[in-house]
Amino acid sequence: MGNPFLRLLPFLAFFLLLIFFMLGDAYQNLHHADNLYLPLLIKDLKNGVSIHSWYYPPSPYFFPDACIIYILSLFLGDEWILLCFGLVNISIILFVFYHFYHSKGKCNAYKILLIFITGQTLSLLIANLFSKKIEPIVYLLLNGHHTSVIYLSIFLFLFLNKKNLNFLFKVLIFVVFVMAYVSDRFFIIGILAVLLSQWGKRNHSRIKHSFFLILILIFGEILYQGLSGTIN
Repeated sequence: MGNPFLRLLPFLAFFLLLIFFMLGDAYQNLHHADNLYLPLLIKDLKNGVSIHSWYYPPSPYFFPDACIIYILSLFLGDEWILLCFGLVNISIILFVFYHFYHSKGKCNAYKILLIFITGQTLSLLIANLFSKKIEPIVYLLLNGHHTSVIYLSIFLFLFLNKKNLNFLFKVLIFVVFVMAYVSDRFFIIGILAVLLSQWGKRNHSRIKHSFFLILILIFGEILYQGLSGTIN
């Protein structure tokens, strides 16, 4: 396995680079009006200001983006919330990708993540030195830009491949994914991708899993329509 600290060192360097990136070239993107929607909504909510006058986007991003921002707001000042959200978001993505590749058992998940962060580090450095263009990775650092669909879809795939889960945990996961769908209907892409992956398997569980996924879509859409009529 090697020294755990040495294995973490590349990731620590990567996150340090991201911090400089977010405080520099990506600062304007982090403080763009679209990225301020959830922090300001949470601020009004915490200050007891009525949020009924808010105009909500088609994807309100209440879960998980707003939940993460709310938790961060309990410990951080307004000026640090957006930066820390970016670090939390990319951490979740890396964590889920690691477990996805690890579950395959045929590849070294650590090496794959190492290749990913090395490629991103080089692209950031090259862009900063030559083109001054904002790299695509900036979208993984923003709230309210459908990035949670990435890791929630992978998490859904991993959940369906787990065995011997108790009923209450399955109910909890069902509620979580319904909330995710209501918050961002782009999640339907992830659900359909996972659904197709289940039908590529030759086992009896694919019917049960397909039923579970379809229920998420049905309940999610019903709640979304009801919520849309309430908040808009």
